[in-house]
Amino acid sequence: MPEFTEAELTDLLIKKLGYDPADAHGMVQDLLAMQTDIQDSFMDWWRHGIIPSKPEYEGYNPATLATEYRLQPIASFLTLDWLATEPDVAKQALSQGYDEILPG
Repeated sequence: MPEFTEAELTDLLIKKLGYDPADAHGMVQDLLAMQTDIQDSFMDWWRHGIIPSKPEYEGYNPATLATEYRLQPIASFLTLDWLATEPDVAKQALSQGYDEILPG
């Protein structure tokens, strides 16, 4: 995510989205490690405030994850990245409704 340094992104999660500092640090690492197209989608959401419907992995996109699973935006992007990198595990978790995919 070239627009933000790790420190800036952490600060944004804490100050603008109200995340606990300990949680924000871990999330930032995960956000910075996301697939490039998912990072681009995240930046579109950050700039415009609308959860995009692209990219799509395994039949899901950020908007459908937010709507169907009532995920917060950050969780939608991180879950989509999980679907991109570990599709079988992520789909199994989504089908069982694990609480771990919901933000704390």
